[in-house]
Amino acid sequence: MRKFCCAASFALLPVLSFGKPLPGGGAAFATRGHAVAGAMVAAPRRASVARGPASGRSHPAGTMDTRSVPPSAVRIKGRVTGWQPPEHDIPSRPDPENLPPPTAPFRANEVDDAPRNRPALAPRLGDPTISFSGIEATGMVPPDPVLAVGPNHVVAAVNSDWAIFTRDGTSLFQTSASSWFHDSVPGLGSDPLGNPYDPQVVYDSFSGRWVLLYLATDQKTESWILISVSNTSDPNGQWVNYAVRGDENGSTSAANWTDFPAMAVDANAIYVATNQFTYSDNTFIYSKVRVFDKAPLYAGTDATWTDFWDLRDPGSPDTTAFSLRPAETFSASPAEYLVSNSGFQTRTYVTLWSITGAGSQNLDISGVNVPVTATTAPPDADQPGGSPGTTGCPTPCLIDTGDGRITSAVYRNGSLWFAHAVAGGTDNAYSRARYVRLDTVGHRADEDQSLGTDGCWYFYPAVAVDPSENLVMVFGRSCDDKYAGARFTARSANDSSLQSSTALKAGETSYVSPIGSTTKRNRWGDYFRAAVDPASPAQIWLVGEYASSPEDTWGTFIARTAVICSAPAIPTASSNGPIAEGQTLQLTAVSSPGAAYSWSGPNGFESSLQNPAIPNAAAANSGTYTVTASFGDCSSLTGSVEVTVVPAAGGGCSPSASTLCLSNGRFSVTARWQKNDGSSGQGTAVSLTADTGYFWFFGPTNIEVVTKVLNACGIASHAYWVFAAGLTNVGVTLTYTDTATGTVRNYQNTLGVPFKAIQDTHAFATCP
Repeated sequence: MRKFCCAASFALLPVLSFGKPLPGGGAAFATRGHAVAGAMVAAPRRASVARGPASGRSHPAGTMDTRSVPPSAVRIKGRVTGWQPPEHDIPSRPDPENLPPPTAPFRANEVDDAPRNRPALAPRLGDPTISFSGIEATGMVPPDPVLAVGPNHVVAAVNSDWAIFTRDGTSLFQTSASSWFHDSVPGLGSDPLGNPYDPQVVYDSFSGRWVLLYLATDQKTESWILISVSNTSDPNGQWVNYAVRGDENGSTSAANWTDFPAMAVDANAIYVATNQFTYSDNTFIYSKVRVFDKAPLYAGTDATWTDFWDLRDPGSPDTTAFSLRPAETFSASPAEYLVSNSGFQTRTYVTLWSITGAGSQNLDISGVNVPVTATTAPPDADQPGGSPGTTGCPTPCLIDTGDGRITSAVYRNGSLWFAHAVAGGTDNAYSRARYVRLDTVGHRADEDQSLGTDGCWYFYPAVAVDPSENLVMVFGRSCDDKYAGARFTARSANDSSLQSSTALKAGETSYVSPIGSTTKRNRWGDYFRAAVDPASPAQIWLVGEYASSPEDTWGTFIARTAVICSAPAIPTASSNGPIAEGQTLQLTAVSSPGAAYSWSGPNGFESSLQNPAIPNAAAANSGTYTVTASFGDCSSLTGSVEVTVVPAAGGGCSPSASTLCLSNGRFSVTARWQKNDGSSGQGTAVSLTADTGYFWFFGPTNIEVVTKVLNACGIASHAYWVFAAGLTNVGVTLTYTDTATGTVRNYQNTLGVPFKAIQDTHAFATCP
């Protein structure tokens, strides 16, 4: 259930001629084929992204009904002893000589969590509106807590129980997975097969069904994927169970067993990604993606699926990929997207996978490597009083933080968000919770941040994204003065960075519970979960693990929260100045709806409007205008703008950091920019000649707009011509003001459109 691997030693290769390049850089390969029911499609090894496809089929294993589960099988409070879930390391590889470059160096994406390294901001993330205890310790380690949310219920699962709650936290049902699937596989719940493990659960909002998944194996001769599908959107009722061989590719035996599943649904299919280990020596061999057709599962007929296996790094076909995470999908998508981390010790890229053709007989899988900020695997975590050792786990027996594999992924509106733990802080001595937003079309990282602080370790993060693209991330945290608990943070669609974290459930005591057949580890996780509420999509549900009482016992906790404000970190302000006396001075605050505004400025100016105006402005109105935006329970944020009011006639331009003075100072020119994330600001002005200058927006070496105002008096009916050219596709507003007459001309470039040249020979008519 654990750490990274690949198969053979290698170096990254260039794109091969038989690969299919994908836009946006990187290397990509694809494989395509037709699934034939009940048959194995020939798939010789070649330099492609995967083997397959191959199809399989399985009969239903029976039905279960929550209303008729025998009382002896219901476990509201109980323990399983003895057998524990399997664990298997997948070590990361040494860096090759030609490691692909990252988008940014180590720690360039770090955000310090409050209160240790920066003052706490007033929260823009709501306190939990609902919170309650989830499933209690079952005696299996780790718990692997997951949850899904439907219109009227919450379904949670751990190793190895699952439960149904009302949305206010009332427990309606709980049973062990071995009891639920006891008719599916002979010997389930006893040696050598053991208890089901590694739960996954989703609510399929496309179809109004619940899907529950566990694994079972003896690691020698049997491997099973256990799936249960509800008949309706009400989980209290009848379900259909399936026991599907995990050790087959399609319908052909592969002699390997299944571990570490990840499950997601879209409109057409159910996707299950797994790691596969050999029966002979329990060695990791490859990853597999199984695509289940939804219609027969939901009809209670034979389960049918298509497998892709032996997935390979698109940049090096000799390199095995691992631990793929399919993205939870909420909207129409051209593909089902999956993501996996690089297998090197230094991770400079992730792999974005695409599966198309679900619901048809023409499935296609492809992959492209996308550069990201450089990271390494997270170190394990300490706790108050240290981590005393025990048999097989010497002091310090640190809390296992995972190996940096991706533990959560969400797709919305052309972007894929994923989360995992990385090393960070001073000397990379701490683990941090990181999320990244990938553009699935441009194959680039649009956001990349890791949250943490020295003295604390953050691990097993999971993300959810609401329809407004507000993000909530839940994670575990242990500090040198705080026991292991669960916390959460957020980033609104307009925030510049992650907010300070909030406690979901504080740890109560020390936790040392090592397991393992050889080298024991103090297991935690292996994942948390966050889910959007289908009945109220602005609400996010969270489940996390915490150190419960008595010592060395875990518990789970469930809560609902929301991003209650969407405010930029610093609201910006602008005006139409410099302006001539007698003109209207228009002030503008760029922020989120719903804020209360307070302006102050020279000459006694005050206003509570978001965009106030001053008619017939006088020279005394020149100066600094300050705006404060208040967001109720959120922080009050402040911005400012400099305004110059020039005499109505015979005036002159006053150059500044944001103002060009052209045509011998008669004309003032400013440039305002706006980006896709809603941020905006004034360009920095650089003068070249008496008539010409340029602006840069994001760095002095990156010239964005060049402009000239030409005195054409005597050669044209319009005296002053305006020319401008841009090297940008951000939104731009250029403002030219004739300081002698007060006449203003504005030219705009639409956000996302390449800058169109300006050649206005009718700009200003008045000669000196």
